[in-house]
Amino acid sequence: TSSGYESMLRDSEASSSHNDSTSESSVSGVIKAARFHLKRKSRSSSSSSRSRSRSAPPRSGETSKSTQSLASVRVCSPRLAAGEAVDADDLRRLRVEEAEEIAKQIHYERIHELLARQDDLKHELMEAKERLMVERSSWSFDLHVAEHMDPDQPCFLEALQRETEILAKRVEACKSHIMMVSCFDVNQRISKSQIPVATTVA
Repeated sequence: TSSGYESMLRDSEASSSHNDSTSESSVSGVIKAARFHLKRKSRSSSSSSRSRSRSAPPRSGETSKSTQSLASVRVCSPRLAAGEAVDADDLRRLRVEEAEEIAKQIHYERIHELLARQDDLKHELMEAKERLMVERSSWSFDLHVAEHMDPDQPCFLEALQRETEILAKRVEACKSHIMMVSCFDVNQRISKSQIPVATTVA
């Protein structure tokens, strides 16, 4: 997967600014999907809290262990109606569904974090390129994962992580270049200021 992804990045190194704008529109679609899952998680949490308040039975010292067990099932799985009989298969199915939903929410939260990180790095790279006086039309961000891959693919998160790391290295390389050029310029000025002025003898 990594070799194929790196090949895709090399083949796309000559992307124009038009491709960057197209990529940004694709990335915005992924961001919307991530925000949808985050909002869904928030609504699910509030719904879960309301279900707990309605379905949890009053606690007392005489409550049996079996009743406590059923109450805990209602708390963890608000999809079950109050008083509904629960068998082992239904419980396992609900637990699997909830685990899958949690995993998907975590997946999209991580995607949202990486895309936000990419936005920050893009701004830093633009500023560094401007300081180096590099023409904007001569380079691109080379961000293609969100544009060409489905965010639900198993390898999407790994590819996005690797792409973000590559972008961060490019930013660091530009900043290092700026430091080197700045130091060279300062040393050159110091050297010129230390050259003795020739005096003419009348």
